[in-house]
This record gives sequence, structure tokens and C-alpha cells, in this order.
Amino acid sequence: MKTNTFKHTIYAGIAVLTLGLASCDSGLLETVPNDRLSEDLFWKTENDAKLAVNSLYTDLDSTTAVT
Repeated sequence: MKTNTFKHTIYAGIAVLTLGLASCDSGLLETVPNDRLSEDLFWKTENDAKLAVNSLYTDLDSTTAVT
């Protein structure tokens, strides 16, 4: 009976240690967004600025004039 309790304690300790070490991901919060371009990645060239300005025209075409 005493050895079963000891084995269960050892197995539980190994499980806790394994889960604790597996959860230590240093780059977990340093991810690149998937739904948009990051400012650090996009604004590198003059062509990037032209693309940004040209994308504004799409929004202007969809607006209606208020009279």
C-alpha cells in the first residue's frame, strides 16, 4: 500500500514537472499578426507608401456624398 502511494506521488510529480516545463515558451507572446501587416514589416520602401495611399481610394469610392 505504501509503495502504491509512493509511485502515484512520483508519477504526479513527473506530470507536474513536465507540464511546467512545456508551458515555458519564451516566444509565445511575440507572434506576427495574421490578419494585417505589422508596421515593422510594411513601412520599408516608397512602394509601401504608394500601396497604402492607393488602398484609401477603395474606401473613398464606397462613401456617399452628404447633401
